[in-house]
Amino acid sequence: MRNISYITLAAGLWLIITPFFLNFGPLLDMPGPAASEGLVLGILVCGLSMVALMGGLYARGLDWLLLLFGIWIILDPMLYGGWTFNSAEMTNTAIAGAAIIFIALLELFSVSRREPRDA
Repeated sequence: MRNISYITLAAGLWLIITPFFLNFGPLLDMPGPAASEGLVLGILVCGLSMVALMGGLYARGLDWLLLLFGIWIILDPMLYGGWTFNSAEMTNTAIAGAAIIFIALLELFSVSRREPRDA
């Protein structure tokens, strides 16, 4: 199941590059809220995915962090209601967040089934 972390890495990269393709704001001057949030969250997700792929930390802890970041990504447009998010930004964050949540839950359940339980 270690190869499934490549999907979260791809979702993180997607969050980083989509502001440039979907024109979320003036990236050269001052990034808009969706662009800056996407960059920060994308970097965090990519970092955790790289650590998971290298096997440097305990997998369950990383999966819980990825799950929290996925929820944050989905709720991001609602948390910052004062900022203007268009439909492309909201759809982009919802799809990326849902993919990250799905993979994190899949990893959590697969890890919990592989670990022996102490009686």
